Amino acid sequence: MSWTELARSMLGRFPAMSIAILAAAGGFVAIERGSLRGGGVSARAYADAVHHEVAPVVTGRVSEVRVHVGQRVKRGDVIAVMDDRLLLAARERALAELAKRRAEVSAALSEQDARVTRSELALLRARAAEQGDRARLQEVARQISRLDDLLERKMIPAGDAESAREKGQELSARVESYDRARVLGARGAAERDHRSAVEARIEPYKRAVAVQEAAVAELERALEDLTLRSPCDGAVTTLWRRSGDVAAAATPIVTIVEARPGTLVVILPEVAASRIAVGDRAKLERDRLFSRPIEGRVVELSPEIEEMPLRARASPMIPVWGRRALIEVPAGDELVPGEAFHVTLR
Repeated sequence: MSWTELARSMLGRFPAMSIAILAAAGGFVAIERGSLRGGGVSARAYADAVHHEVAPVVTGRVSEVRVHVGQRVKRGDVIAVMDDRLLLAARERALAELAKRRAEVSAALSEQDARVTRSELALLRARAAEQGDRARLQEVARQISRLDDLLERKMIPAGDAESAREKGQELSARVESYDRARVLGARGAAERDHRSAVEARIEPYKRAVAVQEAAVAELERALEDLTLRSPCDGAVTTLWRRSGDVAAAATPIVTIVEARPGTLVVILPEVAASRIAVGDRAKLERDRLFSRPIEGRVVELSPEIEEMPLRARASPMIPVWGRRALIEVPAGDELVPGEAFHVTLR
């Protein structure tokens, strides 16, 4: 008996069951390969769901989870808090060290101010001595000139002139030392203003304070990281950890889902994938009675044919291929993440 005769025999004996089988087969083919209606393409669409995993950046114990499954959250809401006792203790130690460093700056400021003042006074005395030695050198030079004249006329003994020359040589050596010091920059360094000189001396203490302030700021940021906040507006879909659990770094504690506003994802059957273009109109209907149709348009098309997700298949065990498209819908229609729609594209 041929397949045609067998089908006719079954249709004659079991008409109701045969119609149901044929309808199911037709539905399977329509879902798997898509249906073409009056030049349009019929497919399934879903509200795009974006999942965000809230996880700690370091391993630690969960101190508190402040949300429950299904709860609506806003961006920045506290989701969970990690145990912060060790970091709080480290911050207290760092703050104590910072206070110590700042006290050292104050002490060094007073000490170096006094030292610079003593240096300035010593410089003033040295300059006064230099001026006095230069004046005495000029006077000795005049005396030597007079003594040499008297010695030439043999009016004084030679010892008197020699004593004056020795004193002149001594003063001349001291004046030369002042000149060498000026050439080496001692005078230039001493001519800096008082405040600049003090600041230069306490600069190492200030650098130590800056290093400690950075350490405190780092601990503050680490403490902030222990408060886990929602990255988006959405709803809590999964709790992976509870209060008291230990969570490894980057291991999710809570998953939050949000619907991408104004967009639906549709997987076009492979047989119809080449018939759709960006800008095509789309008519969408929810899977419930008396639902109001929604008008949209195709705004994005995947550049490749890919395997359909399980939800878009007629049978989860049978792989089906298609093309992903993104449909833009009016922003006023609130979408539930993962909500299904029937879509007709033209």
